[in-house]
Amino acid sequence: MSTDPLRGRGAYRCGCGATVKVKLRPVFRCVAQGTEGDGCRTRPTVASDGLGIPLCHDHLKAYRSYLDTIDRIKRIDQAVLDAPKLDPRYLENTPEAKRSLRRDLARQRGSMIVYYVRIGNNIKIGWTTNLKQRMTTLMPDEILATEPGEEQLERLRHQQFAHLRVPPGRERFRPDPELLDHVEMLRSHYGPPSETFPPPVAEETGLA
Repeated sequence: MSTDPLRGRGAYRCGCGATVKVKLRPVFRCVAQGTEGDGCRTRPTVASDGLGIPLCHDHLKAYRSYLDTIDRIKRIDQAVLDAPKLDPRYLENTPEAKRSLRRDLARQRGSMIVYYVRIGNNIKIGWTTNLKQRMTTLMPDEILATEPGEEQLERLRHQQFAHLRVPPGRERFRPDPELLDHVEMLRSHYGPPSETFPPPVAEETGLA
């Protein structure tokens, strides 16, 4: 068989006189980056034809692993978003069920907070799963300190400073040096409260 120059590239003439047309496949190289920072340049595998980009066997395997990882992350993210909806309490749609679910989610996120705020000349000790929302509702004169904890810790603090309680308020206490020292200890250990709404108001109360 010899080439047939009259019919162009890929045309051959058989010894019997018949003309044969051969379709030549272009030669590509893997376009992925090599270990030295330059192009891989390895001959691509046929399995990469469907991707539209030429990749060698090793880079095609790495690319598929990358796609699998992205897909797994998306599934995990979606599972996290759907998790509350799978809880039976989500379907009850009652204030008690919502409150219970909200507490459990806050406990998982570690966002349960015992707070110490100044309201007038007294200190209120309470707890919340959403400090910003609670402070916006409460509107204290100043946020003194916070510590991680929930209802049990709040109850313990109420017992600890029960002798300073201001009647008839169950959660309000006199700004005694004992309580102020505890507040200062919390600020030293956990740092100043990150939430500052409303802004602190400096007054001659010994608490500003």
